Amino acid sequence: MRRISMRPLVVLALVVVASVVVVACGGGSSSSKQTTSTSTSSATTAVATTTSSSTSSAVASAPPASSATVSSTWSVPNADAYNTRAVTSQINASNVSNLKVAWTVPLTEGGSQGDYANTPVFGPNHLVYFQDLAESVFAVNDTTGKVVWKHPFLAKGQMPPVGPNGVTLSNGVVYGTAETYAFALSAATGEQLWKSPVLTPNTPGIGLGIAPIVANGIMYLATASEQHGGLLYALNAKTGKVLWSFHTTKAGGTNMPTFFGNAGTGGAWNTPAVGPDGNVFYGIGNPYQTYEEAVNHPHRLLYNDSTVSLSGKTGHLNWYYQANPDDFHDWDMQISPSYVPSGVGGQPTILDGSKDGRVYAFNASTGKLDWQTPLGKHNGHDNDDKLAFEHKLKPFKFPVKSYPSLQAGVETNMAVQDGVVYAPIVDLYSI
Repeated sequence: MRRISMRPLVVLALVVVASVVVVACGGGSSSSKQTTSTSTSSATTAVATTTSSSTSSAVASAPPASSATVSSTWSVPNADAYNTRAVTSQINASNVSNLKVAWTVPLTEGGSQGDYANTPVFGPNHLVYFQDLAESVFAVNDTTGKVVWKHPFLAKGQMPPVGPNGVTLSNGVVYGTAETYAFALSAATGEQLWKSPVLTPNTPGIGLGIAPIVANGIMYLATASEQHGGLLYALNAKTGKVLWSFHTTKAGGTNMPTFFGNAGTGGAWNTPAVGPDGNVFYGIGNPYQTYEEAVNHPHRLLYNDSTVSLSGKTGHLNWYYQANPDDFHDWDMQISPSYVPSGVGGQPTILDGSKDGRVYAFNASTGKLDWQTPLGKHNGHDNDDKLAFEHKLKPFKFPVKSYPSLQAGVETNMAVQDGVVYAPIVDLYSI
């Protein structure tokens, strides 16, 4: 672990060399100022852990977090609409070693990427909600592990989506996505309240692939990579009506360069943050292109590999920051950005991380880069994309050993509390 002083923020890098699964019990009455972030992997069993103390679930909703407090329950994918991943808990450094398995729920259906790839959310009446990679949504009693209801979405014979997926909870409603549409379910019964129109283009792609967030009566979601560029969406949370969409590839559709169009571009892989002014912040994925394509046909391809700020009401682009133009290392800006009400210089700040092994801080209003800091191993390839874009990249002599790799850097979501950023780092190389 490396501690790097930032004013007024501190970054803690949690270095991991393999994926692990850490599951924690629901929120309690006592507060802990320690926040932990870990990488996750697919699992075939949903696992709950417990301490000797009992826990209780608070009423679930999804308002933006206060600048002075942390959430009392984990009812949305990253604890609150700011994506702080900070929550009051009875789990702390003195008792975490006493956690043990309380119950398990076998997951018998899955997809090509495994059985499970998201964070469960907790609601009232001791219910916890999650979705497997076969798209089924479960409500489980968090004390006994008994499945209260299950709502399947995958049609018989239909191939499961790639994922990830996941659900969010707001005002007694469970919101989520199947591969091509969004849905809302009654948190009490699992009854379907609405189903959106088809939201994915009629072209091969990965489809809807994030756990959504609901704030101010709006459901925010996104496709992952699509052949002609990803799409960000805002839906009316009561009806599922599409309010706006935003193309993450500026030259998307029929005007997109063919050398990018075959494999897909852009899209989002993680839940956006929503600020108190209603602006929404997404991290955008990379273009799927080869080294040869990047060198022979350099292209900035906005808004891939970017952090973008949009008006939550209209989808209007406020600002963007592209970390890696002409990327061919697969260095997505793909995690959930975090909103800090009082960050750099006391101003609202957006924190984001990338598979390029860096953490970035932006002014939330203007998008101005306040600072960036590298974490983990880097061995001289950080500027490859920029050099390729400027026709200055020296030809590679393969094999090339590059740190970070396409499966390294800031792979999973960060956490932030009390002026400290917790960033999980994967140190792997690619050839």
